[in-house]
Amino acid sequence: MKHLHRRLAYPAIVLALLVILVGIGVSTFQTKPAGQSVRVEIPAGASSAEISQILEEAGVVSDAWIFRAYAKLAGVEGTLKAGHYQLETAMPVIQLLRVLVKGTPETIAVTITEGQTLKEIARTLEEAGIVNAVEFQRLAYDPKYVLGDEMPHWLLGAKSLEGFLFPDTYLFAPGQGAREVLRVMFKQFLAKTEELREKSPYVAQLGVVRWVTLASIVEKEGRLPEELPIIASVFANRLERGMYLQSCATIQYALGRRKPQLTEEDLQVDSPYNTYKNGGLPPGPIASPGLSALKAAAYPAETDYLYFVAKGDGSHIFSKNYREHLRAKTQAEKGTE
Repeated sequence: MKHLHRRLAYPAIVLALLVILVGIGVSTFQTKPAGQSVRVEIPAGASSAEISQILEEAGVVSDAWIFRAYAKLAGVEGTLKAGHYQLETAMPVIQLLRVLVKGTPETIAVTITEGQTLKEIARTLEEAGIVNAVEFQRLAYDPKYVLGDEMPHWLLGAKSLEGFLFPDTYLFAPGQGAREVLRVMFKQFLAKTEELREKSPYVAQLGVVRWVTLASIVEKEGRLPEELPIIASVFANRLERGMYLQSCATIQYALGRRKPQLTEEDLQVDSPYNTYKNGGLPPGPIASPGLSALKAAAYPAETDYLYFVAKGDGSHIFSKNYREHLRAKTQAEKGTE
């Protein structure tokens, strides 16, 4: 940035321009009170004329033409970077050019946690001031449009990007755009799961979408990392034997809300996500699984377990047959009394 300072500070032509401006009574860029914080978006691909106009309308500069002239004289007219910036009204032009040439747009850190649904992710991003939740969900149900030519073949037929938005901490700009945010989160999923997708025999057997679907169920059913591969083995064993998965987590998803206790009526909900009434895996993921759940679903533990019941402390009792399972349920119920 030293070069920019030199180019702005010393050329005779800049000094001459300043003299002219003073002579015609335009010695500052102030049309609004100086020092007021304003948020400014410089769109990607915007021309210097468009950028100058945006800055004038925001009150950052008083005259778009004069700002553009400064940028041109400094030789930086074509290097102003797009992004969302937190600027001030009546900023010194040299300082403003430094900011826009360096490209230090305002960003917001937002954390997407393991097990969040698409709806919950949309709400988190909206509350952070990044996207409109309704638009985000609408676009997430159109993977082909969002990903374009970068859409992998294994995602063809998927109804949404539910489960494929990787849980992580991201830096986004305010109002960055739902499509771009979705693409960033999906690319993070691709990066984090590349080795699992390429090397796991079980992923090859299931297919990527069914694997992520299984991982999302494991994520919602388990709380202790060391138990996730065992929980995955229960569902893998049930799939192999043609048994219903009977996952309460899929019922919660079918209901569209979380309930502390499911009723017999809830278990009868009419939905393809009801794994008490429909065989095999549900049509798609029920949440965004974290890396631990994805690994567990890619490499389930080798067990003979077919059942598990929660104990109330986050752990589970695993059983090989229904008789053992009934005893385990009694044991778990006594433990919570």
